[in-house]
Amino acid sequence: MAHLRERHAQQLFDELLKYSPIVGIFGHRQVGKTTFLERSCNSYQSFDSREILKRATQDPAEFLTHLGPKPSGIDECHMVPELFPELKEFVRKNKTPGRIVLSGSIRFSSRSAIKESLTGRIVSVELLPFVLTELLEVERSRFVLQIMNSSSFSENLESELPAKDYTARMRVLEKYEENGGLPGILFLRNKRLQNEKLREQIEMLLGRDLKLVYPTSVPDLQIREFVEALARLELNPVKTTTLRKTTHIAETTQKRLLQALEAIFLIRLIPLEGDRKGLSLYFEDHLERKFLLGEAPDPVQDFEGLVLRNLRASFNYEPGVDYQVFQWRSGDLRIPFVFRSEGAHLGVIPILDPSPSRREMNLAQRFLAYYPNSKAVFVTRNQRTTEVITPKILKIPAARILY
Repeated sequence: MAHLRERHAQQLFDELLKYSPIVGIFGHRQVGKTTFLERSCNSYQSFDSREILKRATQDPAEFLTHLGPKPSGIDECHMVPELFPELKEFVRKNKTPGRIVLSGSIRFSSRSAIKESLTGRIVSVELLPFVLTELLEVERSRFVLQIMNSSSFSENLESELPAKDYTARMRVLEKYEENGGLPGILFLRNKRLQNEKLREQIEMLLGRDLKLVYPTSVPDLQIREFVEALARLELNPVKTTTLRKTTHIAETTQKRLLQALEAIFLIRLIPLEGDRKGLSLYFEDHLERKFLLGEAPDPVQDFEGLVLRNLRASFNYEPGVDYQVFQWRSGDLRIPFVFRSEGAHLGVIPILDPSPSRREMNLAQRFLAYYPNSKAVFVTRNQRTTEVITPKILKIPAARILY
């Protein structure tokens, strides 16, 4: 089956099983968590089953004593908050590594009772939507990590992708643009069925999951309008004063909604640095954002999101790598996203033109002056050639850096 592809999270997950009694695998709805658990665990139970949900809710301690062989997976675990104090006691007595695998579509940090029970007792992997290398069924790209850790760009990077490789990679990229990366949706060939699935998913996220972390009284329709407005803002500053005028939602409520939407993995908040402070955001899945827009996306903005959603996997699944993503701004110029790790900064500027403009080069130079240990990368959409512009500025095709 097409969706049963090897996930880049598998190697990191297998390592974590060796030393922690509880391992978490969390992420967006339809991202493939259930399939991952079924393939990675020797026993498996889901709280989507009413019978299992009832047993766990009525007597969570008894439920835990009858888990199957390790690793034992528990899916949609956030549905039973009563389970977590018992889990705390269970792992105190059963410290065997890899005993329990928890899965859910809500961040534990958003629910204080769960967070308090599991702090120091769980290590987690965040399962992202499929990236291009998973769709191609090839090894995860580490290219962006390599260039970030280098002191400067070498002319050895300059090359032209063979036409055959370029064509094959761009074909997958175009399918990704059309279908996104959620396994439960992207492999549906019927567009009408795909849209129906997306509609159901958005309703579930905003109608049920959101209320689990933020039981707001804001009407569902108003929340939907707020999320649609956010879809238009991807990788631009979130201005709550402007949003208040269009959505009629108070600014304090907007801030809570933003945190709740991140807690259910619909969006990802990123801070602004430079001469403007605040927040920007991007959506977890490419197709979901397009569906919420309800119109053709801006091509530059759409390409920026695609590049970010794929590059982050290089950092997310790399053992021992701690990283942050932010947006850097200087006046009316911006680098849509910057990766920071161990003091190094890599500013990424996706462009549709064959080469950066003078204005974009000026932006890159300002960024390099602002962060001493930094490099800038222009990612092109329809090019085959990599060019070292300066020792700190690189122009590279998406068909190379994302694969």
